[in-house]
Amino acid sequence: MLREKKTTKEKRSPQNKWSMNSRFVFIPLLMTLLLGVLMTQCKKDDYDGEIKGVCPIVIATNPADKAASVVSTKKIDVTFNKNMDPTTIDIKSFIIMQGSTAISGTVTPTSGETATFTFTPASPLAPFTVYSGTMKKGVRDPMRNALQEDYVWSFTTQPQVTLSSSPKEGGTTTGGGIFNVDSLITVKAVSAVGYTFTNWTEGIVPVSTDANYAFNIKGNRVLVANFAVIPKYTVMLSSNPLAGGTTTGAGTFESSTSITAKAVPSVGYTFTNWTEGTTIVSTNADFTFNLTANKTLVANFTPITPQFTVVLSSNPLLGGTTTGGGKFDSGASLTVKAVSAVGYTFKNWTEGVNIVSTDANFTFTLTANRTLVANFTAITPQFTVAL
Repeated sequence: MLREKKTTKEKRSPQNKWSMNSRFVFIPLLMTLLLGVLMTQCKKDDYDGEIKGVCPIVIATNPADKAASVVSTKKIDVTFNKNMDPTTIDIKSFIIMQGSTAISGTVTPTSGETATFTFTPASPLAPFTVYSGTMKKGVRDPMRNALQEDYVWSFTTQPQVTLSSSPKEGGTTTGGGIFNVDSLITVKAVSAVGYTFTNWTEGIVPVSTDANYAFNIKGNRVLVANFAVIPKYTVMLSSNPLAGGTTTGAGTFESSTSITAKAVPSVGYTFTNWTEGTTIVSTNADFTFNLTANKTLVANFTPITPQFTVVLSSNPLLGGTTTGGGKFDSGASLTVKAVSAVGYTFKNWTEGVNIVSTDANFTFTLTANRTLVANFTAITPQFTVAL
């Protein structure tokens, strides 16, 4: 009896008591771990269908991994191999990053199915920027099968060509926008009135002096069309003498404009030349030149000298001869001569009924037409009478 009691005491020792309690702790823990394994482990296969134990996997993204030239308004889709539980897929599990910054947006399942989910950015994506997408592990299907690891992919948006004018009022530009990489782009600059195109610059670097600049786009371009004010110059015209004639063509014009200055003589004058200062610049009444500086031009005119006619005759006709008649400029100093014939002697010069000179060599200043008559007198023969 004493021995049996001792055995009984041994069974109730603290060590035996711990062994019994540990079984109550270990069995539930083992069941929990086994349930966790059953919950997280799943078989992967290649066919569609919602089958218990099949792992969710991402089978497609739009845009695809490493896609280029993605439009800035693109909605981003992720497609699984099976329908998923929409409550597990939101902006915390479906993430779009620009560098280290998550962009804002909304996540919705595609209408009619729940295997595809769409991320809609809150604002357009930045041009020519690399974005990364992540579908976080742990998103589940309706059978609570979970995605086993993060699915990560990336894509790049389309590059953008941004244009501006300097100064703004200098002209207009066309051809900017968003394009696919390697597209052939032509940007155009059109000058406003009073301006001329200078060049295209990117930053501080000149890239083209052609107003129509063509290039293949490789990334974002920020181009400035530079314009310069066209200098204006003044053409001043005058006449010398003032009554000598008129001029046209004066005014203010843009540099390099082709100008024609015209001189029209007044009655009694003739055009001589154009002068600038003391320099003769043209002998053409219509003077054409390219304007590169202010010009002060004088149209010089010369009075036309009137001409008068001197008509000479002899009276009587056989009385003698005359010389010096003809057509001469007004103001000319003329000398008309009368030479008597044999048997005659010069008497005088008459004009009409007026005697104007008794000198056979008559000198006068011509101020009008003259009709002069050289009058001769016959010499009376004389005889000698001898006594």
